[in-house]
Amino acid sequence: MRTLTPHLQRAFMINVQLLEAQLTSKVALDSLEHIAAATVLLTMSGRVVQHNSRAEQYLHSLGGSTRQAVLRLPDRHANSQMHTLIEAISQDKSRKQSGIVPFIEKGVQKTALCFPWKSNNEQYDWLGCTACSIVFILSPTEDAPRVEVLKQIFCLSNAEVKVLQRLMGRMQVKETAGCLFVTEATVRFHIRNLLRKTKSRNQTEMISRVLNTVSVRVE
Repeated sequence: MRTLTPHLQRAFMINVQLLEAQLTSKVALDSLEHIAAATVLLTMSGRVVQHNSRAEQYLHSLGGSTRQAVLRLPDRHANSQMHTLIEAISQDKSRKQSGIVPFIEKGVQKTALCFPWKSNNEQYDWLGCTACSIVFILSPTEDAPRVEVLKQIFCLSNAEVKVLQRLMGRMQVKETAGCLFVTEATVRFHIRNLLRKTKSRNQTEMISRVLNTVSVRVE
């Protein structure tokens, strides 16, 4: 009996660890499902680690295996741009690299937001797989931040919100000025204020920061 005790203890610990892993997996997957956007976690090589059901339409299986899948956007140019960005994120040791990739899907303007998925010095270990980046795919027409939310979070004026919404809709300064019946100088003035209030260095970073803060909400 004494010789069997260590083996029984080891078997018991293995069963406990398996149960904990199953519970962790379920909690992790459930948390992804509560994100109101298509969400995908990727390795350094761009392979899919985990995803929620909203992202299934953007996954492409390699060799017929669901375990070997890559993220693919319907727009070829945008898809290439996104994977170039994901590669840059994986190689950026400062963990500050991020970006947005707009694309059209069935006539609808959508946006892929790419961010690093790292701790201070090490990558997070996601259910036994190393995740390097996370991608959110949003439809601005469906997931556009509400005016009151933008005003509250970033302390924006009504005029600044209107300019920000046009910029998020991919409008240029001239188009925005014409749409709002103001001068281009006025639009640039509001953009400078928006950059300051969102603590962004440029418009791309500003839009990325706003979408990341507001649009990727939990249901």
